[in-house]
Amino acid sequence: MKCKLSIFLVLGLFLCIISISWIPLTSPLKGHFEKKDLPKWSISNWMNLKYQDSFEDWFRDELPGRQNLIRIRNQWDYSIWRIPHAKIVVGKNGNFFEESYLNYFSGTDLISDSILNYRFTNIERLEKICFEHGKKLIIAIAPSKTSFFVKDIPDIYPQSKTTNLTRWKRKFDKSGIPVIDLSEYLKNVADTSNYPIFPKEGIHWTEYANILALEKIVNYLSEIDPDFNNTIKLKNIKKRYLPLDYEKDLGEALNLFITPKSDPFFGTFDLSIESKPEKKHGLLCISDSFFWQWYGSGIISKIFDPCWFFYYNNQPYLFGSGLQTEPIDTLFQKAFIESDFILLMATEANFKDFPWNIQFN
Repeated sequence: MKCKLSIFLVLGLFLCIISISWIPLTSPLKGHFEKKDLPKWSISNWMNLKYQDSFEDWFRDELPGRQNLIRIRNQWDYSIWRIPHAKIVVGKNGNFFEESYLNYFSGTDLISDSILNYRFTNIERLEKICFEHGKKLIIAIAPSKTSFFVKDIPDIYPQSKTTNLTRWKRKFDKSGIPVIDLSEYLKNVADTSNYPIFPKEGIHWTEYANILALEKIVNYLSEIDPDFNNTIKLKNIKKRYLPLDYEKDLGEALNLFITPKSDPFFGTFDLSIESKPEKKHGLLCISDSFFWQWYGSGIISKIFDPCWFFYYNNQPYLFGSGLQTEPIDTLFQKAFIESDFILLMATEANFKDFPWNIQFN
């Protein structure tokens, strides 16, 4: 009798899983994967078996219910064993990290002195060119999540006193190149703020933090350039209980049915921007993804015009026109001429690649 009951339970569980797998998803899978396209048939692709392999990959991805089955597997492994099926490291207290940030924290990604010196020489050359053309160069250090959740970092990533950033800072201090340390600024804010600077389920700063950082930069530019008269004011800061998409990017990359929610609330606000000059100043920013919140929301266009964004110095964007297709060297020269400020910004962990192979003739 017990044997039959066990069989029925297992069969029932199997049928439930199959049934759930056919329920339409409310959202597609997210995270680190590429959706396969239906391959084009040709005699050569058929003969060398490339078509068959590509068709198999496409067919597997398009199987009905496959996405739900993936979520079932992911949910089981995460809920029972805390195993993430994504490029995510689960830290203490259910905090999510990316391994590159942990490598920075533990100093295992150090670049050589020769590479560092070469890159810094290029920045000095850029500063000289900016000075000769009446433009201002600013370096901004965006924070990394590891700096705000040291206690949640797994023990296998011990903190190092020497990182790529500490070495860069020594270079900046000796050169006198203007540096805005947004990381240190936001650490001081975090000591007294009720709102998180970084979300536990995301890798980028929160809306509250990125607007504070932009305010810091705008105020600094107003100090060094009397013609740049812009102010940002945060009004009516209040609680928001649901995270924005970029505040939960790591959590959603896990592709679970129930995404873990760690932060009880976030900070949101009304925002006013005052710009007195008739002509806006142009901005050329070379940055990692921490500039996207300003660019994607459109807030940056209310302060700067034109606004150029060279994403990792690889993908050039012009606000209002999107991704540009001209040769990047040509676009860089054009953007440089049109801009009054040149901003190089990177999160702490990305100073291993900073400033992304900037070259000048």
